[in-house]
Order: sequence, then C-alpha cells, then structure tokens
Amino acid sequence: MLKGYVKVSDSSSEYYKCGATDNFPVGKERTLNLNDHEGDMNNPTHTRSNGYIFKGDKVTAYAAGSASKDAFGSMWLDYNPDANRTAVFTLSGAMWDLKVSFDGIEE
Repeated sequence: MLKGYVKVSDSSSEYYKCGATDNFPVGKERTLNLNDHEGDMNNPTHTRSNGYIFKGDKVTAYAAGSASKDAFGSMWLDYNPDANRTAVFTLSGAMWDLKVSFDGIEE
C-alpha cells in the first residue's frame, strides 16, 4: 500500500499519513493523487491528523508492507496543488525489507 507521508516543516518531528492506494503486488504501479486530499484551512475538520495536506507541507512516499516494517522516502518535497507535476518514487526490496527511493519529477 502506498501513502503520502506529511510533515509541516523540515524540522518537524510529527508525521501524518495522507491518502492511500489499495494493496498491490511487487512489480506493479500505483498512483496516489494528493490533490484528492487537499485541506481547506477554513474548514475546522480539515486537519492533518484527519488525513489532509496543505500547500507548503513537506511530503514523501510511504510504503506499508504486509510482512515488513513500513518504509518512507528520504527526499521530502514541498506540496503545491497547483504545480501540475508528479513526484515519482520506487518501492523496492523484498516484502520483509522495503525501500523507498525518489526517482524524480515528471512534468
């Protein structure tokens, strides 16, 4: 399962998960559109702890494995809902040893 992993700033020690794909087998691709989880600052129920992301938040990929410790990327990107770009991450390793790597930005 792929999720967004969010923090408020580079120095933040609190993390939140945002969105999720279904479970999928090794070798398959999934896309997670974080714009589907963009929060509205004027709506009090739209909080990071409720799974919303806000412009300027830091985000990376998070892999939740069924037989392994979860893993997340080391590259944190600034979330911008207007950027119209896709961050590409690769999940690799074995089910018991997942790794998340940043591949780049697709325009």
